[in-house]
Amino acid sequence: MKKILLFGDTRHDASFTQYWSKDILTSLTTLGEEGVYLDLADKNFEYHLQEILHEGISFVISLYGVGLNIKVSDDEFLFNRLNIPVVCWMLDVLLSPNNFGLHLPLRHLLVACLNQEEIGWVRLINPSVRSAFFLPLGGSERVSEPKKLISERQIRLSYVGSFSPMFDRKWEGVPSGIEHILNDVIDYVVVNPMCPILEAAKDVFRIRNIELSNEIFVVFCRRYLNLANLYIREYCKQRVLDSFLNAGISIDIFGQALVSSRGGWESWKNAKWARLHGPCSYEESLKVAEESQIVVNAGIFPGGLHDRISMGMLQGAVVFTDPSSYYRECFIDGKDSLSFDWSHMEEIPGKITSLLADPERMQAMADLGRQKALEHHTWKSRMKRMLDVVRTYQAINGLEM
Repeated sequence: MKKILLFGDTRHDASFTQYWSKDILTSLTTLGEEGVYLDLADKNFEYHLQEILHEGISFVISLYGVGLNIKVSDDEFLFNRLNIPVVCWMLDVLLSPNNFGLHLPLRHLLVACLNQEEIGWVRLINPSVRSAFFLPLGGSERVSEPKKLISERQIRLSYVGSFSPMFDRKWEGVPSGIEHILNDVIDYVVVNPMCPILEAAKDVFRIRNIELSNEIFVVFCRRYLNLANLYIREYCKQRVLDSFLNAGISIDIFGQALVSSRGGWESWKNAKWARLHGPCSYEESLKVAEESQIVVNAGIFPGGLHDRISMGMLQGAVVFTDPSSYYRECFIDGKDSLSFDWSHMEEIPGKITSLLADPERMQAMADLGRQKALEHHTWKSRMKRMLDVVRTYQAINGLEM
């Protein structure tokens, strides 16, 4: 049986991508496939790559596009010569510079998008892409059974995530004309949080009566749009966490405050209700969720599912999150999880205090959420979906499986 090759690069990969890679390989094994991991940081990388190629590869999976740019000559990519599918899994907003694999001229390039709305943009950005499909993040689970009851957990409310404040909107090195566009995009998304940022940017240009060719619009997005995207994420985190702190609701905050002249988590050090725990690895974040009654997710993700949602559910916690179109397809607000409305942030304290005061409701919600996550939102379910897409593509194109 041919193997499925998964690339990684431990020199640069975050702890979460390293953890997800392990879950992906385990899932492939569970599904009857043989996956092999190859680290670009391996000092014997070329030797191990040749060994794997000799044994035979069915297709390649790459997070962001790591490893897909290997060449056998100045003008030929390795995987074009091998004539096999390569799946580039976009783990960020489509036009983020992190997703460099999207732009490679590969013969059998398949792109997996985290947001449903982005599928239609993929071939506009790179016409050589052969297939684009929706594949949201899966959820990781610590192996510990049975899960603690909600009443036995030590943390009432937790948030895990990095923080990089950008709230003064000072865009270093950005032309003044572009600054106004970025600010308009931010204002548009904050008012219309269910609107994907690419659509928001299109609307901003339309409102300003500026007509751009698709090529120029893509250039703008690749160069500048991620700045607005990063700002929106951090802005949303602060709004949600401030909703708790200003109402006197204690929350345990785990994660790295990225170095910045504008401050970081330390801006909350004097906040009576914030308990700051500092950086933690992805595996440690699973332990935090396992000890939490409620796991908070914040950061606009309009057409997908942040892994904090499925991860929190799999650890048996109640998830409190901003909604997305996909979240609304999969979950029932108030039954298996709880969501908030960006246009009614004042409701957040009441929702949380009411939930915390009702442990039976929390337990029922956590149990149902965990059941749904186990059935539909694990890495195994994501890999099953990917296998279906790739096998169909191989069959249509007469490629060896």
